[in-house]
Amino acid sequence: MRRTLPASLLIAVSISLSGAAFAGILSAPKSLPVDQGYLPVADMTMTVGTPNSHVRAKPTTKSKLLTTLPKGSKVTVIEKVANGSWVHVRTGSIDGYMAVKLLK
Repeated sequence: MRRTLPASLLIAVSISLSGAAFAGILSAPKSLPVDQGYLPVADMTMTVGTPNSHVRAKPTTKSKLLTTLPKGSKVTVIEKVANGSWVHVRTGSIDGYMAVKLLK
């Protein structure tokens, strides 16, 4: 006596297998790596959102302080750095780094 699988089980298995094959094609692409943690952006103007915000020589709080900006100051953002937690900015003749959380 020969046993056969029910047609519904065969259909379910074939659909699940074909769905797995298509899942790889339909999935979103992985993000591209960013060299050395720098992400260039088109120059954009942002506003300092907190009073007495520091612009530093490097993207770290231990770096040399270049200037302190009052709330409402405008800066030009050149690029994101340090995994997006700092930005390279230009304000007047000063070129330095600010923590992203200080800007809006």
